[in-house]
Amino acid sequence: MGRYKSIQEIKELWRQEPDDNAVFKAATEDIEEYSPEIQAVIKEEAERRRKLNKTAEEGHRKSRLLESTWEGVFGFMFFIGASLMGASFPIRALMLIVGILVGYTVKAVVEGLKERKNVGRDNK
Repeated sequence: MGRYKSIQEIKELWRQEPDDNAVFKAATEDIEEYSPEIQAVIKEEAERRRKLNKTAEEGHRKSRLLESTWEGVFGFMFFIGASLMGASFPIRALMLIVGILVGYTVKAVVEGLKERKNVGRDNK
């Protein structure tokens, strides 16, 4: 281990490495350059980062799904509302379009409020 005091210190140093690609490269291409104890630490850190990246990617995919449904939800609600009131098909279709536009507007307003909140947080 040389200049390091313990495996715990080595784990902490690899965990603090800001570049995921450097960790993945060390775990695959450069692994033979390290002692067996450090190899185990590097492989463990690479696996931890893969799991974190996978979880983040799944969360992003779910949030995109939620973001893209505002128009659909409002369009559906307006269409069903018009149907329940006994409107003719052209009126129901018109209400679907109005609902989609309302959903688009709501989505834009919500994203704008989130953006303003994030900008305010950054300025503090």
